[in-house]
Amino acid sequence: MRSLDNDLVRAVNASVASIGALPAEERLASILDGVDSVGDILVDWRSAIDDLDLPDDARSRELRRQLRVGADEAIAELQRQRQSFETEPDVIVDREVQGVVGTWFNSVEKVMSVIEPELAGFDDAEFESAFQDQPDCRHVIQRYEVN
Repeated sequence: MRSLDNDLVRAVNASVASIGALPAEERLASILDGVDSVGDILVDWRSAIDDLDLPDDARSRELRRQLRVGADEAIAELQRQRQSFETEPDVIVDREVQGVVGTWFNSVEKVMSVIEPELAGFDDAEFESAFQDQPDCRHVIQRYEVN
């Protein structure tokens, strides 16, 4: 999951890396290209969930369910964010770049948060420990139930 987060962050950063150097009328298109790149990554992740190498037990089935639901919610959230960006003016002037880029970063943070499985529902210290001990998962899980 850490590699998923890293891929998302790389896509976002690539979309805004030189945004200040772009003409004002090209800036929104750059962000929308980033939204599309993030969307492609999420769709690929959603497709890969069924192929994850997990044991065939109740915990793994629940984890896989949470991952599917999270991926679907992330895709839906990204679509809402894209619609929101599409309402922005086509021209992003210099004084507005920082705010629009900040909104884009916040959008991806929200997308990343809904992907995270909730370990609290498993009530299983060994299972939680398996995530905590895996460097690729340690920082991309919800340790507590989110209401």
